[in-house]
Amino acid sequence: MTSGIHERPHSGQPSKRVGTSVYTYCVAAEAISAATRRLREKGRHADVQALLDRLDEQVPRDSITWILPDVPALYADILAIIRTSSGKLNFNDALIALACRERDIPALASFDADFDQVPWLKRLATADDLSL
Repeated sequence: MTSGIHERPHSGQPSKRVGTSVYTYCVAAEAISAATRRLREKGRHADVQALLDRLDEQVPRDSITWILPDVPALYADILAIIRTSSGKLNFNDALIALACRERDIPALASFDADFDQVPWLKRLATADDLSL
């Protein structure tokens, strides 16, 4: 069943990390891509290795929620969110929002203000936003 951005169907998998951080692979992928691109743009090529080492220490592979198997079941909803947002939320953003909805994850740390239009998700952009 397809749902629009303002609807919330029954929840799927519950979050295993209630009260702690949840890292999805697509968030990690976007963060890694943006950070490494920024370092390369600034000519700080040598810092890429240190960034990846620190990331691996702070967010080890086994702490990442691998949501790729969700894509086929969520595909219609992903497209609905992209349509509803007129493309402001891209494919990965829509997948992230839906993965949060399906796992009862109420908040997302992001500087991307486009997540503000997702009604089931609170965006945490500053330290002041941490009080849910």
